[in-house]
Formats: sequence, structure tokens, C-alpha cells
Amino acid sequence: EFRSSDKISVSTKDAVIYAQNGEKISLKDIQSGDLAEISYNGMIMESYPAQISSYSIKILEDILVDGYLALTEDVYKKDPGLNGDISILAIDMTEMTNLSDLEKESLLLKVKNKYGLEVREGTFDELAEEGLIDTENLYFEKGILIKITNPSYDEKNMSITCGIEKWRSGLGAVGSEDVTAQYDGTAWVITKNSIWKS
Repeated sequence: EFRSSDKISVSTKDAVIYAQNGEKISLKDIQSGDLAEISYNGMIMESYPAQISSYSIKILEDILVDGYLALTEDVYKKDPGLNGDISILAIDMTEMTNLSDLEKESLLLKVKNKYGLEVREGTFDELAEEGLIDTENLYFEKGILIKITNPSYDEKNMSITCGIEKWRSGLGAVGSEDVTAQYDGTAWVITKNSIWKS
């Protein structure tokens, strides 16, 4: 399909839409950032964007993306004073090597939906090059930078072990080096052995 167009418009007029559990849902139940499997008759209208008519859409379960979302939400809530007057939430995804580019995009969209902020991928150095981080005063005036470090995913036990941090300035940061996110079948439960602050 991507040989035809880099963007595809999907008609949902005749589509039956299913949630992850197979239950029928409506179009309004699909959230930005959801990964979906779209079934159609193979016909692609060669317009721009290209167009297809779907007969079935199924929202795909993406446990790992939801695990990273839970970790991001957890550290975002820590030391809420660091979030004051921010408009940007940046996530350093450098070490999230077990996520595909599509899954990373899905995570960014889900975080954006959750907080209504400008959400972007970027490292400290990249944000500094853009002039968003003042390297002389070590201050991210408009936002915070969240980083998940050394993540390891145990697919069998459905758990992620990692470190995580939220940075606003040289004197405004919080995190933990020993974090476990465990999926209990309905939600991700986060535990930390210790928390540091600066």
C-alpha cells in the first residue's frame, strides 16, 4: 500500500469496528495513537491521499507501548511542581530499541492525548540545539524531558525493568534507577525501590 501513497484515507462507512477484546465498538471509540488492523477489498483509489474502503477494523493490543505509557505517566506525576507552566513534554526514546518507529509514534500520540501538551521526541542535546534548553543555566523553560533508561522487556512475565527520570533543570529533576512495570492482566503496576530528587 505504501508504494501507492505515503498517506491513505480510510472510508469507514461500511466497516465493522472491533476493540482489542473482539467486542464491537463505534468509530468514536478509536483514539489517536491506537494501532489498527484494517481489512479492505484490495482496491486503492490513486488520489492523494490514496483512498480505500474498509469492511473491518480491529484495534490491536500493544502491551509494550501501554507499558511505556504507564511509566511515562508515573514519572510525570512525581514532583508535580516541575510541570508548572510547561507547554512541551519531550521524551528521549534513544534507549527504547524494542519499539518500532510506528510504536514510538503511537506512544507520542497517546501521551499528547493524555496531557494536551506539545509532545515530541528528543534528547537533551537535540533540544539544546533547537534553543529549547538553556545549557548555560541548565533550564528547560517551556517543558520537561522524560527519559527511560536501560529498558528490558520480559515478554513471558509481561514486565519492564528500567530506570526513569524527569528533568526540568539542573536543580529540578526526579527519577529512579530501579523501576519495574508489571502487567497484571488489566493494568500496568509500577514499583520503585528508591527515588532520587535534585
